[in-house]
Amino acid sequence: MRHDLSSPQIAVQSSHAAIETARFISPHVEHPSVIICALDNEEKLQKHLDKLRAQGVICRPFYESDLGNELTAFSTEPIPENKKHIFRRYQLLKSSNFKQAPGCFCQSPQWPGGLCPECVKGGAA
Repeated sequence: MRHDLSSPQIAVQSSHAAIETARFISPHVEHPSVIICALDNEEKLQKHLDKLRAQGVICRPFYESDLGNELTAFSTEPIPENKKHIFRRYQLLKSSNFKQAPGCFCQSPQWPGGLCPECVKGGAA
């Protein structure tokens, strides 16, 4: 997951990636753990997507049409025990990874539904 997106977009894009993976993998797979990791930008996201694929991990990228078909997230197959070691070097998404959109006042109660015009304009709604 890229963390150069606004926090609402991080949530939306990671969800899109998860949905795409669910559509790709058998619907009979038991519900797996959800782990969100953050990378700096699209280039690094693509690099790690390629690395995981090279290690035999099935990945599904998500390209956001509202952002010029940029790669914004990817998700993986449910990871079996014998592949979990591949992910040890990745840092989990933390609250410090979230950034507020410029001019965003989503924490303010003045915006109905908690979304300011910047987030609505940015597609977070």
